[in-house]
Amino acid sequence: MRRRMIVLLVVMLVSGALMGMSSTDDTGLKLSVKMVSKADEGREIYTGQESVSLVLAWNEHAEGTAVSDVQWIMCRGRDHLGYQKEEKRQTEGRGTMTYVPDLSVFADGEVTFSFWAVDQAGNTGEEAQIVLMKDSTCPVITGRLDTKGRRVGDFYSDSCQVSIFVQDENFDFSYRPSVQTENEDGYSFSGWRRNGDKAEGVVTFDGEGTYRLTFSCRDLAGNEAETLVVPEFTIDRTAPEVSVKFNESDSHHETYYNQVRKALITVNEQWFRPEDGRITVVSGGEEKKVTEIDWVKTDQGYQSEILFERDGMNALTIEWSDPAGNQAKRYQSGAFVLDTVKPELSIKGVEAYSSNNGKVEPVIDIYDVNLDEGEVTVALDELTGKKVEMPEVERQETDTHHLQLAMGDFGSGMDGIYRLSVHAADLAGNDDEAELFFTVNRNGSYYAFDQKTEAMVQKVFISSPEKVVIYENNMDWLTDSSVILSCNGSLRELKPEKDYTIEAVGNETSKKQYTYTIDEKCFSREGTYSLYLDSKDRASNYSSAEQQAQIIGFIVDRTAPRISIINLEEQQYYHGTSHNFQVTVDDNTQLSCVKYYLDGRLEEQFSKDEIEEAERLLELQTGASDEYQTIRIVAEDKAGNTADSGEWHVLVNTSDRTRKFKKHTEQSRTQWRQNSAEPEKQQANDRQAAGLIAGIACVILVGGCVWYRHEQKKKVSIRRLPDTDDRK
Repeated sequence: MRRRMIVLLVVMLVSGALMGMSSTDDTGLKLSVKMVSKADEGREIYTGQESVSLVLAWNEHAEGTAVSDVQWIMCRGRDHLGYQKEEKRQTEGRGTMTYVPDLSVFADGEVTFSFWAVDQAGNTGEEAQIVLMKDSTCPVITGRLDTKGRRVGDFYSDSCQVSIFVQDENFDFSYRPSVQTENEDGYSFSGWRRNGDKAEGVVTFDGEGTYRLTFSCRDLAGNEAETLVVPEFTIDRTAPEVSVKFNESDSHHETYYNQVRKALITVNEQWFRPEDGRITVVSGGEEKKVTEIDWVKTDQGYQSEILFERDGMNALTIEWSDPAGNQAKRYQSGAFVLDTVKPELSIKGVEAYSSNNGKVEPVIDIYDVNLDEGEVTVALDELTGKKVEMPEVERQETDTHHLQLAMGDFGSGMDGIYRLSVHAADLAGNDDEAELFFTVNRNGSYYAFDQKTEAMVQKVFISSPEKVVIYENNMDWLTDSSVILSCNGSLRELKPEKDYTIEAVGNETSKKQYTYTIDEKCFSREGTYSLYLDSKDRASNYSSAEQQAQIIGFIVDRTAPRISIINLEEQQYYHGTSHNFQVTVDDNTQLSCVKYYLDGRLEEQFSKDEIEEAERLLELQTGASDEYQTIRIVAEDKAGNTADSGEWHVLVNTSDRTRKFKKHTEQSRTQWRQNSAEPEKQQANDRQAAGLIAGIACVILVGGCVWYRHEQKKKVSIRRLPDTDDRK
C-alpha cells in the first residue's frame, strides 16, 4: 500500500508539471471538488459498482472572475498501476458540475482524480484532487484444523485448534467465528492479527464435546467471502468404562453354579456405539463372538444382558474403544462352570419293596460330570426299630463320571424292613437322593395272643370260652394261611369269614400284622381244643405256631363236679363225742378244691393234690354239740364249675337218746358197706379204664393232626389275604 501511495504521488507531481507548462496559475480560476454520495453504510472504500457523485465548483472565491469565463473542466483518473483516463467536460455557463467517475475501469487500490478549469482563452486554473479507494475483490477464507491427539474420523482424542486465514487488504476485524455446541465453555477465540495481506485468528477447543464451526465476513468495501464451514467434530478424551454384574446366584466351590447366570453389561461412554465393542463368550465350552445384542440407555450408561444357560465351561470377555480410539480396561470374567443337572442315582441288586431270604447285596450307581465325592452319603435304616450295623461298603470307580458303591451281604440276624438311602451332590450344589425299601426275611412269622386269649391258654380249663385272637407278625405280606381246629381229636379247617376273620395291618415300610379272630361259636362243645396256624410269606418262608412252641389250646368244661356224702343223714342223731363221715367227689376234667363248712364256717379245705392222694374219698368229722350242727360240702373244678351239697343238719352228743339211735345206725351202716363195697370197686375200675382211654385218645389226636396237616400242605392253594399286597 505504501508503495502505491509513493507511485501515485510521483504521478501527480509529473502531471502538475506538465500542466503548468501550458498555462499559468495566476488566471484566478479556482476549482473545488466535493463528494456528495458515498458507498453503502458510509464506507470510504468502493467496489467499483457504486455510483459516486463528485460536485465540481469553480471561481467561488475568485474576485473579478465570472462563472461564464470557465468553458471547460478537465478530468483525469489514475490508479496505482499507472492506468489513467482523461475526460473533458463543457461547463455550459454553469458554476458547478456533477461528475460521476467510472471506477470499474481502474485497478483495486487508490484511484486519484484530478480536475482543472479552462477559460475561454485557454488558460488552466489550479488543480483540484480527490482520492477514492477501490476494492472489488471478495475476501478469501481458508482454515486448518490441528490436534494434539489422535483423530479417528470426526473424533479427536485431545484438544483441537482451528486456524482461520482471511486474505483481504480491507478485512473487517469485527467479524468473529460462529461455533455450534452444547459446551459453550469448551472453546475460545484468540482474536485477529494482521499478517501481510492476511488476517489470522485461532479457535481453540479444549473441552469435551461436539462442535461445528462456521465463518463468513465482508470486507470494508462490502465484498462478501464464501463461508468457511468446519464440519461437526467431537473431542473425547475419556476412555469408556465397562462393568459387568452377574445376577445373584450362589456359587459352590467358587466357580461352580447350578442356575442360569445372567450378566448385566454396563458401558459408560458419552459417544456410545454398539459397533465399538468386542464381546466374546464361552458358552458350554464353545467360544463365539456376540454380534447381535440390544442396548438400553439408562442413568448408569448403556446396558445389555447376556444369558449363560448351557452347561459346561463359560466365560465372558469384553473389549471396548470409543469413536476417538480411547480403550476401555479389558474385562474378563474368569472361567466358571454351569451345571444344572442333578446327580443320577440308582440302586441295583435288590428290587424295590422286595422280600429276600437269600443273599442281599445292594449296589449303588452314581453318575455326574462334576460329582463331589465328599458329599456322597449312604444310610441304612431298619424301620422296625432294630439296631443293625451297615454291611461293609466297597467303593468302585468305573470311569471319571461314574462312582459305584457295592454293599456286602446282609448276614444272619439281619432280618428286618430296610430303607437304603443315598444322597449325592455335585460341585455346583445340585443334589439328589434315592431310597429303596426292601425286606430281609429268613425267619418268617412269630405269634402272639391278646390278653383274654393269653389268659384262656394259661388257664387251660375254662367254662365260658371267648373269641380267640391270635396275632401273626411278619416282615412281609403273607401269600397263604390256614387255621385248623382240633376238638377231642376231631380235625377241621376253619373257614375265613365264617369261622374267623383276618385283618391285615401294615405297609411296605413297616411290619405286617395279621389278626385272626376266631368266633367263640367254634368252642361251643365241651372238650379239648387245639388250634394250628400255618402260613407262607412273600419271601417263601413257611411258618407255624407250634414251630415256635406257641401252643394254642384249652379245655372247655361246663359240667360241675359230683358230690356224694357217706355215713351222714339229714336230721339224724349220732351218739358220741364225734361223728366221722365220708365225701366222694368226682369231675369230668380236674378238680380244683373241696371245702367243708360246719355251721357256716370253713372247717377244712382240700387241694387238687390232696384230693388225688385220697383217691377222691375224703374222711371228715364233726364234734359233739347239744344242738344240731349244719354241714355243707362245696367242690370246684379247674374250669370254675362248682357243686354244692346243700346243708345237712345233724345232732352229735353223748345222751341216751343218741345212743339208741347210734346202735340202729351202725346196723344200717354195716348193711350199707356191704352194699357199697361193690360200687366203689367198680368206680376204681372205671377210673383206670378212663385213664387208658384218655392216653389212647391223645396218641390218636397227635397222629391225626400230623396226618391232617400233611394232607393240607399237599393241597396248599395261594389265597390272597385281606389287605395284602399282591407285589411279589
